[in-house]
Amino acid sequence: MWLQWRPRRWKLCGRNTQATLDKTERIKVKKSIRWLTLKRSNNLSPEEVKALGVVRQIIPDLAVAYDFKEAFYRIYDDPAKESAMRAFEAWENSLPDEGLDGFRSLAKTVHNHYEDIFAYWDSPTRITNAYTEGLNGLTKVANRMGRGYSYEIIRAKMLYAKYARRVGSGVRIAEKTGRSETVEYGPHIPTLVEIADEGGLD
Repeated sequence: MWLQWRPRRWKLCGRNTQATLDKTERIKVKKSIRWLTLKRSNNLSPEEVKALGVVRQIIPDLAVAYDFKEAFYRIYDDPAKESAMRAFEAWENSLPDEGLDGFRSLAKTVHNHYEDIFAYWDSPTRITNAYTEGLNGLTKVANRMGRGYSYEIIRAKMLYAKYARRVGSGVRIAEKTGRSETVEYGPHIPTLVEIADEGGLD
């Protein structure tokens, strides 16, 4: 998805909550809290569902935040743009007046980038910005390790590396039409890593 609840903020919420527990409670839930609250509910194993139930009993406020996180993610499960927009509006209107400030900040961010975020449903094949973020991260690493060129130059070399783009192209099934089509998302990151290891990006 273009925007998602940032794991760092969510982990900080868990840490702040843990600080309110006594030692016995903290030991009981510490190992479970981080991964349980970051995971989607439909990806939880039966054991994790039970553990999450314990967290719900001990830390009800965290359970409320978890449910709001899941409700936000479910917006992106909606197949239609219009109903997804209505789902976001309902989600935002259900936020309590006090607490959960991070979620209100998230709602503000959605409004600031509303058209871009909901353009996600306009694409024939569902794509996210995860690829772009990964490529930018790899570019920054190459920039820190190298000498004698600007960030813009190394980024351009990575974006337009012909061999890496050829490897990265692939056939996808378009969700709206059901037909196969060649989709070019950009250079193939593992190939860029290989080229960088061989000194080809500087």
